[in-house]
Order: sequence, then structure tokens, then C-alpha cells
Amino acid sequence: MGKFTLLYFATAGYYSFYWFYRCWTAVEANTGRRYFSVGRAAFAVLFVHELFARMRDVERQRGMDNQRPWRPVRLAWIYVGAAIGQFLLLYWALQLELGCWARLTISVAVLTVQFYSLYQAHLVVNRLEDDPYGRGNQRLSLQNHAWIVVGFYIWFSFFRACYTYHPAPADSGLPADTPPHIGEPL
Repeated sequence: MGKFTLLYFATAGYYSFYWFYRCWTAVEANTGRRYFSVGRAAFAVLFVHELFARMRDVERQRGMDNQRPWRPVRLAWIYVGAAIGQFLLLYWALQLELGCWARLTISVAVLTVQFYSLYQAHLVVNRLEDDPYGRGNQRLSLQNHAWIVVGFYIWFSFFRACYTYHPAPADSGLPADTPPHIGEPL
């Protein structure tokens, strides 16, 4: 599970888009039905319940649901609840002008909560693939390395934004999060 964890956090959670996409393409292969996998991955918060329910159903069909019980509905609600919570908390942080570090902290906390949900589902995926420890997919490919580099750039951008963040003076009439304009000294 180290690869999943590394790719998820190194890409600031963007790996989950690929993970959802791959899960939906597996559902397509398993059912013979066509799904709009890209759309379902992009709007995962709307389709996570259905995906986890399908995983549970396949597990039951194969008689594997007693090996390691999991609660797909609860995990889906954790994922959705974290997304809604992030929206509300970031809105609140902006209204209270808490600054970049507070927003980054909220985002990392939500990323961790959503990781918990996806990690539990990923364990089920591994069991369904007859590879409970994920050994068949533990090596990092060139693509994985490329995404890690992109992810580090994303993290670098987040931290750079926080270090260069300067709230607008109270009497300027600008919102506190107004970034400096090009050519303007930081």
C-alpha cells in the first residue's frame, strides 16, 4: 500500500482522480456496461457511493465479504463529508481572513480524512484482484515518477503562495487575499 499512499499524498490528492477512473474502468470491464469513467472520476463525490456499493457487491458475489468486513456506505459518507467540510471550512477561513496557512492546514486535514476512506476501499480492490498486499503493483513506473514530480510542484506552489502571501492593508479597500500584481514588490 506504500505506492498508493505515496502517490496520493505526493500529488496532493490528485491521484484520486486516476484511482477513481481506474476503478470505474474496472467496473465497465466487470459489468460489460459503459460508464463515463472520466466524468465519474472528475465528479467522484457524486459517484463514490455507487462505486463502493459495486465493490461490495462483487465482494459478496465472490464470497469474500467475510474476509475483512468494511462499511462502504460509511466510508463513502466520510469521503463526501470531508469534501463538504472542506468547502465550508475554507469559506469560513476566507471570511475570517485566517490566511494561507490556515487554508493549507484545512486542505491537508481533509486530504488525510479522504485518504482514510480511499485507502480502505483500495484494500478491497487489492483483495478483489487476489493481491491483498498489493505486491503486484508496488513498483513505481516512469509515469508514477512524472506524477510525483508534478505533485511536488503543486506542493511547492502551495507553500510558495503561503510564504509570499501578504494581506492587503485594512484601508486599501481590497480583499485580504488579493495577491500582489505583477511587477509590484512583495
